[in-house]
Amino acid sequence: MAYKSLDGVTISDIEVLGIESGAAKRLHGSLTDIIANYGAATPETWRNITAHVLSPELPFSFHRMLYYGCYKDFGPDPPAWMPDPETAGLTNVGQLLERRGKELLGSRYRDPISSFSDFQEFSVSNPEVYWKTVLLDEMNASFDTPPQCILRENLSGDGHLLVPGGQWLPGAFGNPAKNCLIVNRKRTLNDTMVIWRDEGNDDLPLNKMTLKELRTEVWLVAHALKALGLEKGSAIAIDMPMHVNAIVIYLAIVLAGCVVVSIADSFAPPEISTRLKISEAKAIFTQDLIKRGEKSLPLYSKIVAAESPMAIVILTKGSSSSTKLRDGDISWHDFLETVKDFKDNEFAAVEQPIEAFTNFLFSSGTTGDPKAIPWTLATPFKAAADAWCHMDIRIGDVVAWPTNLGWMMGPWLVYASLLNGASIALYNGSPLGSGFAKFVQDAKVTMLGVIPSIVRSWKSTNSVSGYDWSAIRCFGSTGEASNVEEYLWLMGRAHYKPIIEYCGGTEIGGGFVTGSLLEAQSLAAFSTPAMGCSLYILGNDGVPIPQNEPGVGELALDPVMFGASSTLLNANHYDVYFKGMPIWNGKVLRRHGDVFERTSRGYYHAHGRADDTMNIGGIKVSSVEIERICNAVDNNVLETAAIGVPLAGGGPEQLVIAVVFKNSDNPTADLNQLRMSFNSAVQKKLNPLFKVSKVVPLPSLPRTATNKVMRRILRQQFAQLDQVRIVAQDSWRRLTLLKYTRQQRISLLLFHPQPPRKPPVGLQLRSLFPWRPTTIRIRTSPRKKAMASLSISSPNFTTAFLGHKLKFLENSKKLPTCCSVVRAPRCAAAGTSYGGNAPKFPRISVWDPYKRLGVTYDASEEEIWGSRNFLLQQYAGHERSEESIEAAFEKILMTSFQQRKKTKINLKSKLKKKVEESPPWVKNLLNFVEVPPVEVVFRRLFLFAFMGGWSIMNSAEGGPAFQVAVSLAACIYFLNEKTKSLARASIFGLGALVTGWVCGSVLVPNIPSMLLHPTWTLELPSTFLSPKLAASVSTSPRVQTTPPTNNPHVIFIATSTDFPTLSPLFYLSSPNFLSLQTLFSL
Repeated sequence: MAYKSLDGVTISDIEVLGIESGAAKRLHGSLTDIIANYGAATPETWRNITAHVLSPELPFSFHRMLYYGCYKDFGPDPPAWMPDPETAGLTNVGQLLERRGKELLGSRYRDPISSFSDFQEFSVSNPEVYWKTVLLDEMNASFDTPPQCILRENLSGDGHLLVPGGQWLPGAFGNPAKNCLIVNRKRTLNDTMVIWRDEGNDDLPLNKMTLKELRTEVWLVAHALKALGLEKGSAIAIDMPMHVNAIVIYLAIVLAGCVVVSIADSFAPPEISTRLKISEAKAIFTQDLIKRGEKSLPLYSKIVAAESPMAIVILTKGSSSSTKLRDGDISWHDFLETVKDFKDNEFAAVEQPIEAFTNFLFSSGTTGDPKAIPWTLATPFKAAADAWCHMDIRIGDVVAWPTNLGWMMGPWLVYASLLNGASIALYNGSPLGSGFAKFVQDAKVTMLGVIPSIVRSWKSTNSVSGYDWSAIRCFGSTGEASNVEEYLWLMGRAHYKPIIEYCGGTEIGGGFVTGSLLEAQSLAAFSTPAMGCSLYILGNDGVPIPQNEPGVGELALDPVMFGASSTLLNANHYDVYFKGMPIWNGKVLRRHGDVFERTSRGYYHAHGRADDTMNIGGIKVSSVEIERICNAVDNNVLETAAIGVPLAGGGPEQLVIAVVFKNSDNPTADLNQLRMSFNSAVQKKLNPLFKVSKVVPLPSLPRTATNKVMRRILRQQFAQLDQVRIVAQDSWRRLTLLKYTRQQRISLLLFHPQPPRKPPVGLQLRSLFPWRPTTIRIRTSPRKKAMASLSISSPNFTTAFLGHKLKFLENSKKLPTCCSVVRAPRCAAAGTSYGGNAPKFPRISVWDPYKRLGVTYDASEEEIWGSRNFLLQQYAGHERSEESIEAAFEKILMTSFQQRKKTKINLKSKLKKKVEESPPWVKNLLNFVEVPPVEVVFRRLFLFAFMGGWSIMNSAEGGPAFQVAVSLAACIYFLNEKTKSLARASIFGLGALVTGWVCGSVLVPNIPSMLLHPTWTLELPSTFLSPKLAASVSTSPRVQTTPPTNNPHVIFIATSTDFPTLSPLFYLSSPNFLSLQTLFSL
């Protein structure tokens, strides 16, 4: 959409956005003054607009118009937020530089804003001074035995590092949990450390825990761990939501010298079991249920199914009587009861060497077991130092970040807050609703962490409207790629406070590229490497591009990073992160695996994984490079995935582009034309030898739990399609040899949505994926349609390709009975057919897909996947059971996808503002309202006009049966167009007709005459018989009449022997007509 420059914006342009005339004039006046002072297109213009013109109450369309108007011709990376000297001097780094800037940077120091990039370079070139200053002097980190030095780089004879990352804080002994609970000159025992609220208690006061109370709780749990015989170094798992008890348990495990095993509460039993085995956990903390509103999601039962070691179970309120624990498991109450005499007794922290493990976390790999990444004693201080420098977390702050201890941001939140003297804000419930928004307001959160999908939900539902977020000083964002418009909207909710993008990894213990409150921040971009980190963008020759020059390539990291991993539990650390990497400045660079871009203005953009490469015509190329070009070809394209697919018979890879359209329900682009456009763009911008072979539209791309596109899965599924195509064609040729009465042929139009003209056998291809192709059965008979179905049994499905059977719909009138069973090459055999010894799924016929899978309606995607995988394992081999489980799984995810993708109503002007301010139940009601595409609206208008004209041309003197029939047919047509199920559409259409028929026949005659005069009575739309027929019935000798009732609407009730399906009958009166109404069909 093209926007006007700011000096071209008029009052009427503002009014069109729904702002009333008086306010529009005031806003335009303020805008005119700013333009006069700062120009129409400068960063200072935008800074003043955000300070003096924009507010959360104004429509976002107005925010957007001013942002794009201001930066219309600015180019890449326009700043959405800029620091000012006053606020910059109040930040942690600003105060440090004002005190010691000249000492640290010498003549290069000017002021905190101008010298920040120099300070970042100083942190890399002088790690000894920087980390001593930040850790020991500024953050007051304490060690029982101080380190001998900050960094020891042991060199070999040729000058290379013996340990690529060096040795950090050698000789130090300490305990990071002890540092979280310590009293120092910056905080007291009465300072609030944790603030929380449970979902559903949104109107109740906040719960708070002081440092004194937190210490008491942590000490008591640590004493109980010791009483259980869990010694130093024991691995103890935590699998529960992130609430106050989880934080207490986490700190107690670390304080006792044990190792936390982080497991997300969304994992299925097999995933839980894998992590417990890798870590060799001795015990696990969990809870029986997870409360979400009125829903209760089972958690302890998953722990039992995972065959966990001893479990300490927190029983939720009201559930103790119904939860039976395994032998050897104990309740939270009994666990603490064993050490009740130790309450208030300090627990002596177990001091350990700096290289000792404190936490086992797991990466989300796409194949095999997840990588087990240990955090040492140094890693918590890396997380806290990032927060101190980049998010400016300090004493008195309140930090909220919806996360879980199963992911690295859970422990990061604990250390980033407590080691910096800030309070942790926890909302025990969904962060998507207005309850969380109110919690942020009431807790006066100063740093709010988000992931883009949460922001997307807030924006689409407007659930944060009306809440005061003015206490927020900055946002943090991580986890997935950000969207410019969504983050512009987010900034506007908090009066344009900055968003600090944060990218790193579990193995880093924090970030390697991020932002700063001392630098201008651009939306969806990183402004600086993290303190102490050096980034290298590798060119095509594997050599780093010169620093401060723009370019795109695989990202590599300097190996010397404080807090980064140096070992893995279940893999060779050197092979994973260093093997095959180039040596630069005498150091082997550390692999990260992402493609990054450094722009001409010095910002960084992430472009996905670099290890998804392909060989096209003998040239190695990254998927990301092709996708970056294809994403910009057409405005209707939301995202793409480039896949190199080998031909089924061998040969070079073909380039296939999977496309997700912005409007997935109605992709308007011609696929062949889009393929040609992709070809032209790729050949012009990348390589003239590259050729796009196919373009495939998909509803969404398969992703990992951390939102990385799984191109490997796509590649496997595309390759399997080629196998299925060959098998299906071969199977059809076999059927042809069985002497069909007509010659049959088939084409599996895998990459084209339309069938051939008048095919002898039409193929309804509901979906392309997924499967582990097993057995294709093609059965035909004179009475039944030919059907090819795929037995689906692989647990590695992706949400983009769920559910979906291949159906061959017979067009021939007669086919001889035959049956052919064909097996796909390189595919596992199908499971046992019906019967046999395979167990049968007891809920095989349950209609509700949620009840069939045994999950609640608000279950997360991970829980749905877990239930599906578990059931498939339990009932593997029983074909009908597997099909039933898969069908329920597919229906749930397809319904979820449609809900996310459907277009909501777009209300304008004052009506929109009223809706935004309306109660939650009104907003929820409007969530069901859709606006059809324009072509659908026009098609329906044409059909209504046609039916109206047709009805007028057919006189209703003989009764309105024709009009009713046409209306019924149109109703079924429209419903079938929406539901894609003729049977369901027919049931709903007939149901609506019968309901209207019955209600009209019963209600209208019984309406008191004082409310509806007899002469006002209209002919009911469900009338099927004409007045002449009614009259003939009333005079028939075989009709027995009863005396008229007292109701003036009813003349008489008749029982007809000639018309048994139309009795009893109601006759209604009016001055102009007599009509016959049917009440029941007997």
